[in-house]
Amino acid sequence: MPLAVALMGLVSLILAVATFQDVRREREFFADQAASRGLARDASIDAAVDAHLDGVIRSRIWRGLQLAGGMFVLSYLLAVFLSRPLVQADADLREEVAGRRLADKAVLVGQERFRLLFEDNPVAMALVSLQGNYLAVNGRLAEMLGRTPEQMLGMTVFDVTDPEYGHWALDLPKNPSEVSYMETQYVTGAGDRVWVGVSTAVATDEHDELAFAITTVQDVSGRKREQDSEKRHLISLELHASQIRERYEEAERLRRTLEDENTRRKRFLNVLSHELRTPLTPILSSGQMLEELLRPDPRSGEGRLLANLLSGARTLKSRIDDLVDQASYEAGEYQLNTEPVDIPAILNDVVELLRPEADNRGQLLEVEVGENLPIIEADSKRLQQALINLVSNALKFGPDEKPVVIRSYSEGDAVVFEVRDYGPGIPRQYLDLLFTPYFRREHDRRQHRGLGLGLTIVKQIVESHGGEVKVESRPGEGALFSIRLPVAVPRPPNIAGKQGDWPENLPPVPPKSLGSPN
Repeated sequence: MPLAVALMGLVSLILAVATFQDVRREREFFADQAASRGLARDASIDAAVDAHLDGVIRSRIWRGLQLAGGMFVLSYLLAVFLSRPLVQADADLREEVAGRRLADKAVLVGQERFRLLFEDNPVAMALVSLQGNYLAVNGRLAEMLGRTPEQMLGMTVFDVTDPEYGHWALDLPKNPSEVSYMETQYVTGAGDRVWVGVSTAVATDEHDELAFAITTVQDVSGRKREQDSEKRHLISLELHASQIRERYEEAERLRRTLEDENTRRKRFLNVLSHELRTPLTPILSSGQMLEELLRPDPRSGEGRLLANLLSGARTLKSRIDDLVDQASYEAGEYQLNTEPVDIPAILNDVVELLRPEADNRGQLLEVEVGENLPIIEADSKRLQQALINLVSNALKFGPDEKPVVIRSYSEGDAVVFEVRDYGPGIPRQYLDLLFTPYFRREHDRRQHRGLGLGLTIVKQIVESHGGEVKVESRPGEGALFSIRLPVAVPRPPNIAGKQGDWPENLPPVPPKSLGSPN
């Protein structure tokens, strides 16, 4: 509407100016005509001219009004048809401007959030150009590498990577939807090496072209140390496994060798014992028969010769038995024939067998038996053999004119046998070696004959019965060997008077420890 009014005013002004000019030219024309024709000006002519001019003016005014009206109608129609698109375009423009303002605000908010997330993130992060230059570095990464963020902005990832791993310094994924990961070593400002795990993603610009990379860095030194430790441990285990395999194979070879050796030794000992026992049996039998027939005086030449003959034969038989027993024990073929054993009877047999040897040495055998000894389940021959070995050693190493004391008593659920001598004693360093097969001290080798199997066989017999053997000794005070056997069968009360044929001058006495004889 303002446009239509303005157009009407402009048209009216143009018509008024044009009418004024036309009226002026008409008056000039009539005046020139009258002058050229010599007509006198009178009132009638002027009136006619004025009437003509009034008509011209009215005609112009009417045409002006028609033209103004047309223009008004045209401008109104234009305003009606053009106002709606213009209003819609204006609304769209306003909406677009508001949207752009919101978008700009969201961009600013997002940028601020990213800045805060990037700078204050506890995870080490960096923005890196596609060429490896640091575009932004957060405080955690700078702290990890012992530098400031400002110092790192003038550096590249190649500057902080150990040269040995430089070719892995920048591992970019092929597209934005992927994230690459690698482990490498970074160099700190102090020159230290630190193992890190680097995850890398790439960002694109508005044309979907790769713009820069975003990296997150994690210190994996601890895990690397654990992996290295596990690797060294695995290598060590493999080495140990290899050594164990080698030792197992060697042990298998040795086992087979030992089995072969044991088989050969057992065969040899069997043959040897048979070949030696065969001629030894008549020697012993003949010697015993001669001793019974002749009954020579032990102090005569014949008596000494016969005693030496029987002693040598018995010693040889004992040696052969020891070798066979040791071989059987080592081969796992050692057997016990257990039966109820009367302890006083066993001790009586041992004393009677060894009394001649004690008499020859001028030594006494003292027997001390506890009261109400139980009957035990044992192999009587093996037990007698063990006691004979202990008493023989005591006679061998004990001095002349000193007694060898044999004790037996009950203690809890076990029966204890003790053999006590008053010899020079055994040095402490040899106590743990006494029961080792074939062990003999250098002094013993020079002074006494033997194979070094006597105590070993004692231990084997005792342990086969589920018992234990011990030794106590102090230099200059002799030695005390003790055997402890479990009680299997309690002794009946009515057997008190059947413990064996003991001399009346050896009453039962309580057990004694190491010390001087009474």
